[in-house]
Amino acid sequence: MQTLRTAAIGSTVRVVKLHGEGAVKRRMMDMGITKGEEVPHVCR
Repeated sequence: MQTLRTAAIGSTVRVVKLHGEGAVKRRMMDMGITKGEEVPHVCR
């Protein structure tokens, strides 16, 4: 499994698991980053 940190810039990754608790996890979900979503990796 690859993390966003190791993904190449310009690639698209699929969210398998969210790390974080409470407000951090809630904020990621509010931005639409949920399990199964594809997210473009724009910058580091």
